[in-house]
Amino acid sequence: MDEVRMMLDKMEDVGQLGLIDNLQRLGLAYHFKDEVTQILNRVYNTSIDDGDLHTTSLQFRILRQHGYNVPLEYVNENKDSRQSHYLTSLVIHALELPSDLRMTRAEARWFIDVYEKKNDMSVVLLELAKLDFNLVQAKHLEDLKFASTWWVDAGLGKKLPFIRDRLTENFLWAVAMIPEPQFQHCRRVYTMLNSIITTIDDVYDVYGTLEELELFTDAVERVAEARRRRSHDGAMEEARSPHERVT
Repeated sequence: MDEVRMMLDKMEDVGQLGLIDNLQRLGLAYHFKDEVTQILNRVYNTSIDDGDLHTTSLQFRILRQHGYNVPLEYVNENKDSRQSHYLTSLVIHALELPSDLRMTRAEARWFIDVYEKKNDMSVVLLELAKLDFNLVQAKHLEDLKFASTWWVDAGLGKKLPFIRDRLTENFLWAVAMIPEPQFQHCRRVYTMLNSIITTIDDVYDVYGTLEELELFTDAVERVAEARRRRSHDGAMEEARSPHERVT
């Protein structure tokens, strides 16, 4: 990690943008959020103009990805862009499906192989990417094991044989939305929540009669209302001053 931070610190703006792009594609950017934000703030306020289309488009894309207001006119009309097998691979890959529609971890796995063949690739960055991918994958496997155990223990598949067994799909959805390893609890809850929603959806679409579904809907609404009241009462209690609270 420290070696990558030193690389970011020593590089010029153009090199920093390229490294940030590599970090994002390799799935490592979450380790360097503060450094990336600092660099992009400086780049946004100073701009880079070296007459190279690749650099200009890279700056435009990365700033846009991070929410900076960069107009389309920012990309100049310079057509002097060097072609390479590496860039060609990126272009073909992007044309198949835009990067913002791909799963972060699956994209990182693909880019590790591409980056390894790049002429000026960094061995330090490549080894860090491989290590990080394996560590994060191990964390995701723990989540899948947890979710699988929960699903089996809940017994919904046996009790409700008409429902779809979509645990793996719901888990992948959670990984796509929350890939960072530190958000393990959130990822697990998201997986379970999606599985329950899928089950309820099947109850409505496949199994229940109109009368049964009306009763079921009424029961769910009553539970939701009871929870809202408890939440409201708890908030009101917290708002009271200490000497006003009921003991």
